[in-house]
Amino acid sequence: TIIEQELVNANKLAGSNLGDNRLIDVIHGEYRDVDLLKEIDAGSHDIALAALDDDHASIAVALLAIDLDVQRTGVILSSEHLTSVVKKMGITFAVTSKKVAVDTILSKIHGNLPGPYGILSSIPEIRGMSAPLIGDSKYVGLTIADLPFESKYHCKVAFIQREIKGKIITISAQKHKELHSKDRLLLFLPQDKVSAVEKELES
Repeated sequence: TIIEQELVNANKLAGSNLGDNRLIDVIHGEYRDVDLLKEIDAGSHDIALAALDDDHASIAVALLAIDLDVQRTGVILSSEHLTSVVKKMGITFAVTSKKVAVDTILSKIHGNLPGPYGILSSIPEIRGMSAPLIGDSKYVGLTIADLPFESKYHCKVAFIQREIKGKIITISAQKHKELHSKDRLLLFLPQDKVSAVEKELES
C-alpha cells in the first residue's frame, strides 16, 4: 500500500505500470493520519517504509508505524548522521539515498558477476558482494575448505544461497559444505582484492 500526499503524484503513480500491479494499492491521503493508517490495517503489513523529502517526517512516520504494531520499519534519509541515530529509536533499517546511489554504481562497475555489491558502513575498507557459480565452474563439487579465497585474497565466504524445491535458502558456509552448480556465494573481502576474486570466480 502506497500513501501519496500529492494528488497529481498519486494519480500518476496509480496510472503507471507499477500502480497497475494487482498487489499494489495507491492511496491519496495524509501519511500521518492515524485513522487512515488504521483503515488500511497498517499493523498487518510486514514492513513499513518511509521515503519522504523531510528526514524528520520519515522518522516520525516510521515511529507511528511501530506504534501501530508493524514489526519491521525502514527509512530512506538524506542525512548520514541520522541513520545511526534512528536505529536506537527502534527503527529496523535506515539508509541514505547517497549510499543507495553509490552501491548501485559500484554494482554496475563490478558487473561481470551479477549480484549485489556494497560498502559496509561500519567497516569501510571491507566490501560485501555476492557471486554465482556460473555454468561448469571449477569450484562445483569442492567444499568451502577447498577454496583458495581466504589464504590467497583474505576473502571470507560467509554464506551460500541455494535453490531447493523452488525456494532460495541461505546456509552458513561451513568448511565441510560442498558447492553445487548455480550456488551463489556471499563474500566479504578487502576493496583491493575485488577484481582478483572476480577473475578467479570467472575462470
